[in-house]
Amino acid sequence: MTALLVALTLGALTLAGALVFYVLRLTRHEKDRSAARVAALAHAIDAPASSGAAADGPGVALGPDPWEAAAPAALPSRGPMFGAEQPGVPVRAHWLMAAAGVLVLVLLVAGGLVLGTGSGAPAGTTATAPLELVALSHQRDGDDLRVSGTVRNPAAGAAVSGLAAVVYALDRHGAVIGTGRAPVDYPGLAAGGESPFSITVDDASAASRYRVSFRTQTGVLSHVDRRDPVIPSVEVRR
Repeated sequence: MTALLVALTLGALTLAGALVFYVLRLTRHEKDRSAARVAALAHAIDAPASSGAAADGPGVALGPDPWEAAAPAALPSRGPMFGAEQPGVPVRAHWLMAAAGVLVLVLLVAGGLVLGTGSGAPAGTTATAPLELVALSHQRDGDDLRVSGTVRNPAAGAAVSGLAAVVYALDRHGAVIGTGRAPVDYPGLAAGGESPFSITVDDASAASRYRVSFRTQTGVLSHVDRRDPVIPSVEVRR
């Protein structure tokens, strides 16, 4: 899901960049066209005046020109006319820039929603409340160590499946000298349910203590010791 989101975001940014580049090219093209129109119009206005001056010739008096007084009033000055000519960004360029911004914004919002909904842990890996160890006992059978007890899934917990108990036998220096693992009697443990378990660790004659943990196929589940009273001769660690 994260890889797909990254790919979509990169694609959106690429598309937005392409739209911005196209808008810039379109704006420059419109400016060039506007400048060309202004130059062509200036040339068209200047051309008749030049040809008229050449045709009059020096020393020829034709009398007062009836258009001479009306010309200044009828024709606007060249400065204001060309000063008002401002090349602008086409309307479609504004729409393309707005579309690019909206596309990037939508993808960012969608990515945040996907990450927010996908941040939870997969079902069965963790519970809303830790498991509870409510009973534990052990006995030696020759060189073997047999550990049994009861685990409870609290009412606030999430249902788990494939639950197993694991025992680590330790010597007096804390080194692991043997392990044992077995499914609990009811591996599918619903909220509020309990299950007994029993595990044998072979060749554990040198064991001075042991640890108990619970896990599923996806990992270790946390648990708390709820025994009352706690047996002093047994050490249980999470």
